[in-house]
Amino acid sequence: ESIRLRDEKGPAVATELFQTGKGLLIVRQIRDLATEMDQAEMQLLADRSAKERRGARLALIALGAGVILNLFVYTFLFYLVRREIRQRYAAEEALLEAEERRKYFVEHTGDIIYRTGRDWVFTFVNPVVETILGYKPDELVGRSSLDLVAPAWRERVADFYAEQLRKQS
Repeated sequence: ESIRLRDEKGPAVATELFQTGKGLLIVRQIRDLATEMDQAEMQLLADRSAKERRGARLALIALGAGVILNLFVYTFLFYLVRREIRQRYAAEEALLEAEERRKYFVEHTGDIIYRTGRDWVFTFVNPVVETILGYKPDELVGRSSLDLVAPAWRERVADFYAEQLRKQS
């Protein structure tokens, strides 16, 4: 209104408007409106800031929970791997021990223990064969077991073992 008065009636009339109660009232209203707007803006900023802080807090909690969950999962996986390693180690130890026992009994028994292939060729003979038959194990490995059978009995022994193989198959 003061701008209109200034343009229409000159600056003196506009100045008088401000110095009177009506101009002063308008200035106070403008100042009050500006203060209300500032307060409303500050409240909006505070609300937005609080909302952002809540979001950041939730993100931080989620991140922490994820890290803790990962730690539990990796700890459990580490436990499982260690348990598997211990079980394999124990199985290997048991296997080695069993092999040592088997080897001891095979070498120290009073009976001849041997292994042949399907062609009756010796693949293993224990050391007792030297005491009983007079052959060293190395002399028999690679030879046919039928070489130790009297020639008159070879055919019958071969038929007997062939029948045994058929029954096992």
